[in-house]
Amino acid sequence: MTITLPWGSLLRGIVQANITVLGSLARLAKERATVRVLLSVGSADGATGLAPTGIDLAITTIGELGVAIEAEPQHGYRLRQRFDLIDVADVAAAMTQDARNAFDVHLTDVTGSTNSDLMRDAEHLPSGRVLTTELQIAGRGRRGRAWTATLGGSLTCSILWKFARGASSLSGLSLAVGLAVARAVERLGAVGVMLKWPNDLVAIRNDTWSKLGGILIEITGAANGPANAVIGIGLNVALGPAATGIDQAVTDLAALDVREPRNRLLGALLEELLVVLRAFEASGFAPLASEWNARHAFHGRQVIVSREGVPPLDGTAAGVDASGALSLRTANGLEATVSGEVSLRLAPQTGSRDQQSRKMDKARPGSS
Repeated sequence: MTITLPWGSLLRGIVQANITVLGSLARLAKERATVRVLLSVGSADGATGLAPTGIDLAITTIGELGVAIEAEPQHGYRLRQRFDLIDVADVAAAMTQDARNAFDVHLTDVTGSTNSDLMRDAEHLPSGRVLTTELQIAGRGRRGRAWTATLGGSLTCSILWKFARGASSLSGLSLAVGLAVARAVERLGAVGVMLKWPNDLVAIRNDTWSKLGGILIEITGAANGPANAVIGIGLNVALGPAATGIDQAVTDLAALDVREPRNRLLGALLEELLVVLRAFEASGFAPLASEWNARHAFHGRQVIVSREGVPPLDGTAAGVDASGALSLRTANGLEATVSGEVSLRLAPQTGSRDQQSRKMDKARPGSS
């Protein structure tokens, strides 16, 4: 199986992180067939050869985008494993008719940030617009942090949802979305997925709570009038070697023995999100609080809450209230912390106390 590619197009694709070439390789290699890549200079229909060093550079750069490619002596190159491409039609087929009516899924091969793209056009787009991408090169987490997504190894999407009530009524929305994502991955076989306040999905890996996914919600609109919410969701599907370059403990669905295609994963996610969004529109976060607390990874643990411009607050995590605020038992009594520019981490523990805490975590319902 052979494809011919103009070197100029490949070079521009590498520089711009355009994955059209990689997509072509992936479609040809779904069954790990050997693909001979003929790189050429000039136009695709008549060109001279490219030096081997140029090919090596191209393959190396493609590998840095998270795609494992191996050489086939005397033949060319092949993908080390099946490359799971997102297909809008397959996503639709994985959803109920109700979800297909509610969501309009669009795919872009590469973008800086799906959240930024939807935020830019939110006023002119209908509620239910979904944007997903194969490669996000400037993904954002909370507090301005970068979100690492690998080509084929992550699921990144943003959903525009328009609320008739104002922004002031959307307290707890990120927690509700986290609940929907947890339900979706459990439908596909994940066990032990828990929630970390206010916007992370976590699971135990190597005896440590590790990040499986995250949520970033950006809201525009009047406090008491209609509001547009762009809901960004990132899930680690199969990070592979890219996990070693991330500066925090991470896990992925592959480590939880979930190997469903990303199209089915996105379909399940949107179905569960529709249920939660409708419930949230009707009654806010309150009816969802008890289920969220049952999945709270740090419940009963000593934690530290860091907030902008004020000293850190330490105490025992006591769950969330009807508005989604985290309750802490502190030396001064019970204190509520609202989400925003805050971060939550476990207080340092050592020795047998830490081991006992881990055992307690693993004994919690639904944990691994």
